[in-house]
Amino acid sequence: MKMLSFPSYTKKGRLAYSVIEHESGAKLLKGFYLDSSINEDSFFLQYFVQSLFDPFPHLNFSLGNRLGGHLNPSEIDKINNMINSFKDFERLTCFSDYIPFLNAHPYYGSDVSRLKCYAFHYYLQSDFENSRIYFNKILDFETHPNSDWFEDDINIAREFVGFLDSYSYDKGREKLLQWQKETIRGLKIDI
Repeated sequence: MKMLSFPSYTKKGRLAYSVIEHESGAKLLKGFYLDSSINEDSFFLQYFVQSLFDPFPHLNFSLGNRLGGHLNPSEIDKINNMINSFKDFERLTCFSDYIPFLNAHPYYGSDVSRLKCYAFHYYLQSDFENSRIYFNKILDFETHPNSDWFEDDINIAREFVGFLDSYSYDKGREKLLQWQKETIRGLKIDI
């Protein structure tokens, strides 16, 4: 990581990251991670974006992808060129850029997790109509044959629909910011 060029990113171990902050205080983590490979002489470079207010105490690579394939430490110049030519993050400079980014990039998490991404972002942008649409799509998983897999997410959706129904928008924002504190603490990064 030391020899790789990540302008405008904070480096910590195998992670290079920057933060996008919404006026509410909600934050997105965007970055790169050097991931190990079975081959001891190579590694993978993962780019990702993580909503810090979605409760998840570890780095989450669901939204993003690998740059290149197996990379070799002897190819530092080639890797730095690849990083410097990566332009996808140029289209993610503010909070409102997140939804188009989500639409344009691979998402490797569950369908419910992806729906939560939309619901939470619309909620924080005060687009409560679209937020409700996505929370209701999560509630549809109550009839899924394995609904118990999604029980926590269904309960979260139910709670947020309650905030929407009672116009208690600040309660939802407070909940998201509390989860964000827990996520940042779990990630052990300085933000």
